[in-house]
Amino acid sequence: MISRRTKETEARRARVLVVVADLQRKGGSEAVTLARVSKAARVSTGSIYHQFGDKDGLLDAAFESLILEYRAYVLERVTSEGSTARRYVTALVSAHLAWVFDHPDEARTLFRTRRALSGERARAARRATGAFASEVLGGLRKVARRGEVVVLPNAYASAVVLGPAQEIVRQWLGGRLPDLDPAEAIRTLSEAAWRAVKGPGSRA
Repeated sequence: MISRRTKETEARRARVLVVVADLQRKGGSEAVTLARVSKAARVSTGSIYHQFGDKDGLLDAAFESLILEYRAYVLERVTSEGSTARRYVTALVSAHLAWVFDHPDEARTLFRTRRALSGERARAARRATGAFASEVLGGLRKVARRGEVVVLPNAYASAVVLGPAQEIVRQWLGGRLPDLDPAEAIRTLSEAAWRAVKGPGSRA
């Protein structure tokens, strides 16, 4: 059974991360200060230091919380919908786009935070991204029949499958595609991704 103290600690942490996300949406990482977070979350600065350390620790925790939410959504979609190679690929691209279209503020925060990372923080983010790509692409290889998809290293496969979708969402989030139809983008790019990796043994 989870103790009352543990529940209170988790509740404080959740409040802090909600506040950090709200501040980032409104003003980017520069808007996040320990004083602002403390006041808005009704948590002492000492408690914030204890749980997160400095501002970088706070931003890292908020980034990790968001990226885990995104990854959980993607994995749930490909697991539930990806019974064949074609369905897996289209579900992967569809899930990526759908999450961004449904959570534009959070997606902008992820892009901004990722660009601002440097040093070991950037290297850790790249390792985590690589591990997630390996997990997702490993799932595709499990459902694909021999020759159904072209064999590519993970870095190339990720670029081919998600690269076009990633470019579209960057432009959309930046306001350069104001008339974009999300449903059409999902339909078009998911099918294009499948055509890009479809192997000679595919019947789909």
